[in-house]
Amino acid sequence: MAILNLVFSTVNPKVVWAGGEKGILWRSSDAGASFEAAGKPGKDAIQAIQAILPDPRRPETLLVVTEGAVFGSSNYGESWQRVLDGKIALARHPKMPDALLAAIGGTVQASANGGRTWRKGPSFEGKPLGLTFDRRGGRVYLSTDIQLLRSEDDGQTFEKQPRSVLGVVQDPLRERRWYGIESARPRLDDGAGFSKFDRSLEDKPESDGDVLIAGSDFMTFVSRKGVFYRTFCGTDDWSPIERRSESGPGADVKAVVVDPKNWKRWLASDSAGIWLTEDVAKTWTRVIEAR
Repeated sequence: MAILNLVFSTVNPKVVWAGGEKGILWRSSDAGASFEAAGKPGKDAIQAIQAILPDPRRPETLLVVTEGAVFGSSNYGESWQRVLDGKIALARHPKMPDALLAAIGGTVQASANGGRTWRKGPSFEGKPLGLTFDRRGGRVYLSTDIQLLRSEDDGQTFEKQPRSVLGVVQDPLRERRWYGIESARPRLDDGAGFSKFDRSLEDKPESDGDVLIAGSDFMTFVSRKGVFYRTFCGTDDWSPIERRSESGPGADVKAVVVDPKNWKRWLASDSAGIWLTEDVAKTWTRVIEAR
């Protein structure tokens, strides 16, 4: 039961959502100290949960993206309504919670009413992997398996970027700085396109990875060997975080998220379950065991 994604509710940070590869949604009401099964969108088939979008106004309301559809719930996952069908990347506007963008079937579609109706927009090539809004709105990145596109008008038009990266992460302090992963290494876009951002990482396969997140004033990159690296924003000095015990996320980390109320407190997931650290990844406690 690998957990593929972890998301804190912005309106109530004690609520944390976790999505599993077997299509089960998990919920925590104590900021990740414990979890319980909260339902299964799309009960007709096992479809991995690939993204979770909580409503920033109501902790009980959320959208869930599976491998083949989008589902919505307004009661903490007790019941679900199908919103869209297909392989989809989905994003919510940071300033207008009812405004959504979906990349589906080679077309970007927009909804202004929380997903009840959709309007077709620009086309794209490839399988959609992710849609990401700027914190202020306006800029949107769309990543696919073959290209990266950028919009400066909330997704009405897109331009292909010269280099493609796996997803994007915005700098927590400097809004014009963006990060991504290309060839399993961190990259930085400081206004002139994505360039190398791995100067102090060892040039070895053991330092390659797929997980990159933003903290309060730092970035964390996780290698495929389960090593957590951290750099403070504005520098390219990645330092491995030394563990004080053998336990903790393994070599197949799927997701990491930082508690918005406590930057030292993180949740991480791998094939063994969900792990909690309260000292910046030095020691870990498993809060859900895979089953």
